[in-house]
Amino acid sequence: MITRAVTNSDVWAAIRGLGMARMSVLELEDLRIEHIDKEPFASRVIAIAALQMLATARRGGGFI
Repeated sequence: MITRAVTNSDVWAAIRGLGMARMSVLELEDLRIEHIDKEPFASRVIAIAALQMLATARRGGGFI
């Protein structure tokens, strides 16, 4: 199935909607793994958002 590209607005909506800023690194990793290979648009957005939050946490983002 072809869907539109994921935008920054989509990613931030997933981060806010799922409360990713309050998740631990382990929770974010589990969430990303759960959604990484799924085709639906929402799963793609969640996997990308979790990856973004993991990158921020690993560089010392200070939110976790």
